[in-house]
This record gives sequence, C-alpha cells and structure tokens, in this order.
Amino acid sequence: YDRGRLIAIVPFVAKVLESCANSRIFAPPNPWTMHVLGILAGLHPLNDLKLNIKFEIEVLCKNLNTDIKDLRASTVFEQRPVKKEGNNDWT
Repeated sequence: YDRGRLIAIVPFVAKVLESCANSRIFAPPNPWTMHVLGILAGLHPLNDLKLNIKFEIEVLCKNLNTDIKDLRASTVFEQRPVKKEGNNDWT
C-alpha cells in the first residue's frame, strides 16, 4: 500500500483465495478467509486505485460467490497516508 506493491500482491492473494472456493475448511464464511476478504474490500472503494486492482477484487468475490457489498470492509487504510506520486498502485 505504501510502496506501490499492491499491483503484484492483490492478484497473488486473489489466486490463492480462489482455491478456497473448493475447500470445505477455508470456503466462506471461514473467519480467516472473511478477514482477508474484508481487507481487500477496504481497498476497493479507495479513490484513484488502479482499475486492475479493483477488478481482481471483484473477480475474486464473484468466484467465491460473495458480494463485495456484504463484506465487512476493513478501515485500516482510511487513516494511513499514502504518497500517490510515483506509486504504481494509483492512477
């Protein structure tokens, strides 16, 4: 988030979490999975976040049969300052 690495991290996390859809243990509503989805849901509404990051989050929610609006979005990013100039995550 601070260093412009979401462009690589979010697709990686999304691919790992997609396998949870077929799991009896890690499929939603598993608390661990829901917490990670909540962190991603907290990123989704941020202004100026690159569209491909938002798209990865939306596709993940679709693959997990979860609506992003139903997730409890994390507020951890709301109060963290970010330098958007020269950061690959922001338009």
